Amino acid sequence: MLIKTATLLICIAFCSAFETEIKNQSLISSPGVRVVKRWDLPIVLKEVSGIASIDSLRFACVQDEVGSIFIYNIATSTIQEEIPFGPAGD
Repeated sequence: MLIKTATLLICIAFCSAFETEIKNQSLISSPGVRVVKRWDLPIVLKEVSGIASIDSLRFACVQDEVGSIFIYNIATSTIQEEIPFGPAGD
């Protein structure tokens, strides 16, 4: 439970630091931020409300519409873990 809580707090704290907008298949980023790589995420992560880096291979995606945090592994291009934190809904 402590890991779930810590992961959620990390995600909330870093959401605004990792925001990226996608418009017309073009990446738009804040001034001074260089987009180095892009990952096509699974459909369940289409509308994440926050992303936080965990380490060099994983990041956490807050998906409040389903009430879960998904741990995505960029090395395997898969969801490594789903951590429920509450009921579905924005």
